[in-house]
Amino acid sequence: MTEWLVVRYRFNENTLLWEYDSTMVFGSDELLLKYLREQSHTANRYRHEITRLLRSTQVEDS
Repeated sequence: MTEWLVVRYRFNENTLLWEYDSTMVFGSDELLLKYLREQSHTANRYRHEITRLLRSTQVEDS
């Protein structure tokens, strides 16, 4: 299963810098795409860094 980590930054008009806003984890490609589509109207105020999460699937031996 692919999980996506999304870090969102908001542009601060006073400092003219991108500042951290929030972090989200999406459990599927579909959920990530739905979120991005819903946020399209705010594209000029936010920047997103999107990273694929890799989870370890190691099984402990008894």
